[in-house]
Amino acid sequence: MDIFYHKFGGIHLVVIDGIADLIRSANDEMESIAIIDNLYQLAGIYKTCIVCVLHFIPNGIKLRAHICSELQRKAATILSIEKDEGPTVSVVKALKVRDGSPLVCP
Repeated sequence: MDIFYHKFGGIHLVVIDGIADLIRSANDEMESIAIIDNLYQLAGIYKTCIVCVLHFIPNGIKLRAHICSELQRKAATILSIEKDEGPTVSVVKALKVRDGSPLVCP
């Protein structure tokens, strides 16, 4: 991140799809907390937004592994992306917004 921060004058957004791949066990509480604390530090250092893509268990609405539960608790915002009736349309829903209402845009 440091290389890109200096090369491009900042980082606007970081997307991590597969956060569990960064730790040995997605169900290890201490390891999960440590990686999330590290992400908080990086977001502060580089003044950027870090998005973690989490996947629900197949045919369910629950997230898998401790790291997903921990991220859900610590997240400033939780968005859900779901298929709409049309195959080319997805619906983005704000499920949680820490400092404000998910129903009101600033």
